[in-house]
Amino acid sequence: MVTAYNDVVAGSFTGTAASAAFVTQHGFNLSLSGFGVATIQLQRSFDAGATWLVVEPFSADIERRVDDPGHDVYYRVEATSHDSGTILYRLSA
Repeated sequence: MVTAYNDVVAGSFTGTAASAAFVTQHGFNLSLSGFGVATIQLQRSFDAGATWLVVEPFSADIERRVDDPGHDVYYRVEATSHDSGTILYRLSA
C-alpha cells in the first residue's frame, strides 16, 4: 500500500520482507539499525512500484540523507537475507 508523500515509513525486519513504499518529491532520511547478520537493500521505482531497482545494499547500521531531484519517486527497503537480529528501519521526510 502506498500513501502519496508519506512523512514516515517505519518498522522492523526479523526475516526477509519489504517495507511499504515511501513516496518522495525531493529526498528523505534513511535510518537502519540493529543489524545482526542481514542484507537490506534500498530500492526505488519510477513506475509506482511495478518494478523495483536496487540503489544500494547495506549490512550495517546507517544514518543517511538520500537526495533525489525526481518527482513521485517511490522508495522502499527490503531484507533480502536475514539470519539474525531485529533491524529497525525508518524513511522520513
